[in-house]
Amino acid sequence: MQPSRYNFFFDAENGTHLAFNALSGGLATLTEEKHRQVQEILRSPNSYRYDSQAKLELREKLLQGGFLLREGVDELDILKVRYRSSRFNPRPLKLTILPTLRCNFRCIYCYEGRKNITMSREIQRGLVEFVRKKTEGVESLTTSWYGGEPLLALDIIAYLRGEFAKICEAKGIKYSPGGIVTNGYLLTRDVAKRLKEMGIETAQVTLDGPREVHDQRRPLANGRGSFDRIMENLSQVSKVLKQIQIRVNTDRNNADRVLELLDAIEDYGLKGKVSIYFAKVMAHTEACASIAGSCLRDQEYTDLELRLTKGGLEKGFNLAKYPRPKFHYCEADHVNSFVVGPSGYLYKCWSDPGNPDEAVGHVSDPTKYEEKKRNVLKWLAWDVFEREECRECKLLPVCLGGCPYVGLRLETRTRGACDNWRYNLLGMLKLYYAGRLSNPLRQGVGRAKGGKEVA
Repeated sequence: MQPSRYNFFFDAENGTHLAFNALSGGLATLTEEKHRQVQEILRSPNSYRYDSQAKLELREKLLQGGFLLREGVDELDILKVRYRSSRFNPRPLKLTILPTLRCNFRCIYCYEGRKNITMSREIQRGLVEFVRKKTEGVESLTTSWYGGEPLLALDIIAYLRGEFAKICEAKGIKYSPGGIVTNGYLLTRDVAKRLKEMGIETAQVTLDGPREVHDQRRPLANGRGSFDRIMENLSQVSKVLKQIQIRVNTDRNNADRVLELLDAIEDYGLKGKVSIYFAKVMAHTEACASIAGSCLRDQEYTDLELRLTKGGLEKGFNLAKYPRPKFHYCEADHVNSFVVGPSGYLYKCWSDPGNPDEAVGHVSDPTKYEEKKRNVLKWLAWDVFEREECRECKLLPVCLGGCPYVGLRLETRTRGACDNWRYNLLGMLKLYYAGRLSNPLRQGVGRAKGGKEVA
């Protein structure tokens, strides 16, 4: 037997010993005695004296949690197989669809630019035919809806969703209409009911702080504020939709005011009814290059994220993220996932729609695939295991080289674009554990393989 290379041992703020394995996702609490025994076992797993039933059971738990391995098991091989089989699995087809690039907002950091493009009926029919052909041999189709502001094209969403459902029913394929990313201004109760009827029951909405902060960063096209209308909508649709996720885009300009948003969420009766997460504003494209100076560096952002998460916990919001092992990083590095722009061009990443130079094909023109083959190959040839620093990193199972979009643009070829876990793994796990202690309904030892909780 041998110890895992992905073990982390550390102490919670209250002094409790914690153990985390990045490959299995297992998290466990250890008494002082168990902590000592575990360390002794991992130092000499083959010569340690398992002279009691309790010690034999402890060994089995270490094996189950991935902290200890059978002889000859190479964890890097496990990761490679998991990563490549997941990335190149053709059976699921996943589409993120932008029915329009039009938007009723003028966000100061928007990376899409101002493009007044909506999917024509011809492109819609082309997309339906693309799905009809692309679903030959697949087991499932999942769609997500994005923009621009997708609710400006709700009828297009309804049409496409209906056609996809017919195709999948005829072929015996599972269809998941997925969720919608919306600014929330048009997300009224009636719209939410219509989405629910389509099977779209999850929504992501962005709020960037309290009213005056949000309205300055995310105003309507006419310059007016959007905060109050969004909050009123959310208070209504939280009773209709299954899940609402609030994204808080964060940079130097709103970092000091973000936590005030939690007070507003509580005032509107949304505490416990929505999930909240923080996201780093990044100057990905030329359209948002002007805000580069306000973007936080990686270490700055992760330090801030920990402070915000801790501040949220003090206000009764458990916002701590859990470092789940990844099978592949995102849809951009999956062979059968595409982003569909309103002009019919196919892309791999959400950052590219509206830029045909980065397309990997077109829904109505098969010749575009050959024309854009270099872009296809660029994405599919990305392999984190070719990056030496990534291969040797203890965080590899939860990072997998970070964002491929950024990684492909790095000058270095020794590593990828490190995920936030590089800077805040242990800090976030401590806050996750503290959040569980503060909620008696969710107390327990931690998580086992696959992220499942164990008692």
